[in-house]
Amino acid sequence: MRENILLIRYTTGKPDQAIVLTGEFRQEGKRWLAECVETGTATYAATMAQARAELSDAITLQFDEIEKLGFVEQYLQDHRIRPQNIAPTSQRKSGRRPTWAIPQEASKTLTPA
Repeated sequence: MRENILLIRYTTGKPDQAIVLTGEFRQEGKRWLAECVETGTATYAATMAQARAELSDAITLQFDEIEKLGFVEQYLQDHRIRPQNIAPTSQRKSGRRPTWAIPQEASKTLTPA
């Protein structure tokens, strides 16, 4: 089963970019495998809900670290992920390190990809 995962980049506490990733979920024996198609990030869990939550956490941590290292634009380009700007350019040039998050409401209402 595939679902869309909405990931938001926040600068100065406000959303400035959004990307939509694809989560793929499948049961393997008694466990669930969750994988982000675009990045290869993956996790196992006892239930699909747990796998979804763990995948969300792993993706968020991954993008925060890439942001911290300073090569998020290159990473997005290398993985053919196209961010959508949702804030003026002036907000994105704040000097603060952006953070990434998967909004709680979005994770409850993921739609099939």
